[in-house]
Amino acid sequence: MTKLLEAILIEGIESGNDVQIWRCPLPLPNALRAVNGYLMRGGGEVVAIDPGFHNEETIGTWERHLAKLSLRWEDITSIVVTHYHPDHCGLAGWMQRKTKAPVWISQETRNIMKNMWGVSEEFTPTPWEQVTMPTELSILFSEHGMPDSWGIRMMEHFHSFQELVTPQPIKAHCLDLVVGAKIELAGLAWSVLKAEGHASGQRMLWQAERGWMFCADHVLPDISPNISVLVNEDANPLETYMQDLQAAQHFQVKRAFPGHRGVITRWEQRIQELLDHHEMRLEQISRLVRECAPVQAWTLVPKLYNKIETDQQMRFAFAEMIAHLWYLECEGTIFSERKEASIWFS
Repeated sequence: MTKLLEAILIEGIESGNDVQIWRCPLPLPNALRAVNGYLMRGGGEVVAIDPGFHNEETIGTWERHLAKLSLRWEDITSIVVTHYHPDHCGLAGWMQRKTKAPVWISQETRNIMKNMWGVSEEFTPTPWEQVTMPTELSILFSEHGMPDSWGIRMMEHFHSFQELVTPQPIKAHCLDLVVGAKIELAGLAWSVLKAEGHASGQRMLWQAERGWMFCADHVLPDISPNISVLVNEDANPLETYMQDLQAAQHFQVKRAFPGHRGVITRWEQRIQELLDHHEMRLEQISRLVRECAPVQAWTLVPKLYNKIETDQQMRFAFAEMIAHLWYLECEGTIFSERKEASIWFS
């Protein structure tokens, strides 16, 4: 595990004066094993990207990464959060206070963090009963057939992340990642790109002259990013994901730096593989609905996903099933019907 979490120079020369990009893996307690944090040095700046969970293990891993680069916490001049998932954003508030650096983060991401885990900018989490989005998601899952016993597990699962994202970044010291804007980081100009579907508010950073893309979890090298569903956000997140993928496919990316695993060098081909994967999934689910109608999303999950071992895997599989069903309904391939507090597809 120690070798897995070793900082690796992926761009630049270690003893040179040009921009350096270091991939700084951070520990995860799941099958992915690590999330990619990044340190970018250049132009007299040190930029930390996606700092990971707020826990002692992650802080200790960052301290080892910084020591390897002969850096201290106070050398970090800015922090970037690509999206609201805890393994990417959780330590941002703590790191902001430790370094006094501003946090680049989209307004949408800040809003979802507030609704998902509370508004606390202090080290004491918001009382759980005051947090709205997990309850809304629990109701949504119940409507689509999730049994009450699993609903209780999902609420406990959501709650388990609250301390890992507390405190949240201080609003007064946040800078908005506005789609279409150009920002300067490490002495280079970066364009802010929309990259939603996996996470509302997710942003990528594009450096045109060098062909570099920080692609967060929008494009991953050998796994398909999970498609998220949220209440009162995106009514068709899979369509959004595929549209944003198609828009990104046209960039002349030489090297992309993802949220998990290694550098992507086959940008256009990898995006096409992801698009093809979802087209295949849509055909599979459409066929299952025709065979099983009327049917709820919960019933379809084990017919498509046969290796669900954890609460997180179930949440991912169930949310992705709902997202595909919503897409098929929006294009008119299937339709839904509400029966009391349940939603059925035919």
